[in-house]
Amino acid sequence: MAITTAIDVQFGDCDPAGIVYYPTLFHYCHVAFERAWGEALGISYPDLIRNERLGFPTVHVDADFLSPVRYGDTVFVKVWISKVGSSSVVFEFEGAVDGRAVLRASHTKVCMNLDELAKVAIPGHHRAHFETFGR
Repeated sequence: MAITTAIDVQFGDCDPAGIVYYPTLFHYCHVAFERAWGEALGISYPDLIRNERLGFPTVHVDADFLSPVRYGDTVFVKVWISKVGSSSVVFEFEGAVDGRAVLRASHTKVCMNLDELAKVAIPGHHRAHFETFGR
C-alpha cells in the first residue's frame, strides 16, 4: 500500500527562475520517506534512529524531473517499496501537482548501524513491513 504525502512549496524552495530547485525535490522525497515510516512501516523514523540506532541512508538515486514546480504549488509525493534485499531496500517516488506528473525517482537505501556506521542486514520485523509496502 503506497502512501501519499502533500508538501506545500515554500518561497525558499525556489531558485531565481521561480521554480523549485531540483535538489529540493529530493528533499520532498525524503519527507515522504520519513512519513511513510510512521504511517506504514511500524515505527517513526526518529524513533528508529533514537531507539534502534538504525538508519537508511540513500546510496543510489535515479530520477526524472518531468515538469516545473512553482511557489505556491502543492506537490503530492507517492512512495512505495519496489525491492527488498538483505541489507538494502528500493523506495519509489512519484510527484504530481494538480494531477500533472513532476517527478519520478528511485532511491536505493541501505540499512546502517548508526553506532558503527556499518551496513547491516535488515531486521526481520522491518523486513515484514517492507514486503507489504508495495504500490
